[in-house]
Amino acid sequence: RKCQVFLLDERRLDFLIQPRLMSCDLLDMVASHFNLHEKEYFGLSYAEEGGAQTWLRLDKRVLDHELPRHDPLILLFAVRFFVPNILILKEPVTVELFFLQARALIFKGSIQCDTETVFELAGYVLQAVYGDFTSVEATKQDLKKIAVLPTRTLKEHPSISYCEEKVLTRYKLCVGQTKGEAIVRYLCIFQSLPTYGVHYYEVKDKGSIPWWLGLSPRGIGVYDHTDKIKPRKLFQWNQIENIYFRDRKFSLEIRDSYRYVQTFKIFHVHKDMMVHVWYASTSTLAKAMWSMAISQHQFYLDKKKVETKAAANRTLRDVARELSISTSSVQSSGTSDISDSISSEYSQSISTIDGGKQKDSSSSRAAEREMAAALLARREALMEKLRQKTEELRDICIQEAEFIGEYPPETPYTVGSPLPPIRRRVGTSFEFSELVVDGHKHDEEIKRAQMDVEIQSQITSAAR
Repeated sequence: RKCQVFLLDERRLDFLIQPRLMSCDLLDMVASHFNLHEKEYFGLSYAEEGGAQTWLRLDKRVLDHELPRHDPLILLFAVRFFVPNILILKEPVTVELFFLQARALIFKGSIQCDTETVFELAGYVLQAVYGDFTSVEATKQDLKKIAVLPTRTLKEHPSISYCEEKVLTRYKLCVGQTKGEAIVRYLCIFQSLPTYGVHYYEVKDKGSIPWWLGLSPRGIGVYDHTDKIKPRKLFQWNQIENIYFRDRKFSLEIRDSYRYVQTFKIFHVHKDMMVHVWYASTSTLAKAMWSMAISQHQFYLDKKKVETKAAANRTLRDVARELSISTSSVQSSGTSDISDSISSEYSQSISTIDGGKQKDSSSSRAAEREMAAALLARREALMEKLRQKTEELRDICIQEAEFIGEYPPETPYTVGSPLPPIRRRVGTSFEFSELVVDGHKHDEEIKRAQMDVEIQSQITSAAR
C-alpha cells in the first residue's frame, strides 16, 4: 500500500508498505533520514475520521492497524513523549527535532500561550534560523517564509504589522546569541508552558457534558471544554490504580488516600478506589486513549530517575554548544510554510502521488531501496547482538567445563577460535585398603582413626 510520511522539517517521504512490514521497521526507516538514534521519544500517527491522532504500535504490523481507507496512507512523524528536561536528550539532532515539534505546536495552536510569549518565541526562531538581525525589510521577508504567528494571535491584535513590530523588538534583543543558545532558550520557555507535553482527547461524561482529557508524563488531566490550559483535576500516575476501556467507555480507578485512611481501621481497603468514567465518540478513540495512557505511564516510570542523572552530568550551556557546533541540521530552509490544515496537506499529497505511472514506479523503487537499506542496517544490528550473546554463552560454557571436566554439548564453536583446553578431572573413583573394608579385625579406636585418615587423603588427592 502506498504511504506518505510527513516529517517535522516539512519534507514528505513516499513508501510502499509491504504486508509484513512492522511499525518499528518503518520508524527506523524514517529516523534514518535524520540519522536519529533516540527513537524512543518519537512515533508515527494517523488521523481518525473525527480528527483524533492514533499512534502506530511498534510491536504490530503497519497494515494490521485500523487505518483510514483513503489512498495513499498519510502518517505523521512527531514527538510522542515529551521529556521533563531537555538535558535528558543526548544528541543535538534530537533536540532540534523537539524544537521543530514545538514550533509546529505553537503555530497550530495545539499548545496555547499568551501573545507576549508568542512574540518572544518568534524572536528566538528568527535568531536560530537566520542569525543576527540585519534590517527591518529582510526580517519582514523572513517572517513571511516561516510560520511562527498562530492564527489566534493574529486575531487578537489590530493588524499583522503590529505583530511584526512586536516580533522585531524581541528579535533585536537576541543579537549575539548562537543558534544553540536560541534553541535552548526557546525550549526552556516551551517546557514551562502549562500545556507542555499534553495530548488532548475530547470526551463526554455521563451527563453528555463535553470535556478534554489531557494525557502526559505527569498524569491525566480533566479540562473544561473551553479551557485547555488549567485542568479541573489532575490525576498523577502514582494515584491511578487501573486504566481500562470497553467500547466507547474509558475508565480510571483512582486511589483515594482520604477514604483509605478512614476505612483502614475497619479493613475495608477495597473501598478506597474511586472510578471516573468518560465516553469517547467511537470505540476506536477509546482504545487509542487507553493505548496512549498506558504508554505515557510507562514512559513516566522509565524516565523517573533519568532526569536527575542527566542534570548532574550536563548543563544547558553544554546543550547549546553542541547544537551550535553540530554539522548536521534538520531545520527546514523556511521556503515553505507549515500548513495549518492537515486536510489540505492530505489533498495535496494525494494529487502528487496520482501524477502518473512513471512517477509511481520511480517512487516505488526509491521506497524499496530505502527499505532494503533499513533492513540491512537492522540485520547488522541483530548480527552484532547475536555475536555478543554467543560470546556470553561461550564464557558460561567454559566456566561449566572447568567444574565438570568437559564442555557441555551446547558450547558454541567458532572457526579459527579454538576452545581452551580443560583438564579432565580423573581419580575421583578410588579403592580402600583392607583396613577400611575389614576393620573389625583390629582395634576399633585405631581402625576408626586410620579409616578417617585414608578417606581424607584419597579425597584430597582426587580433588587436586
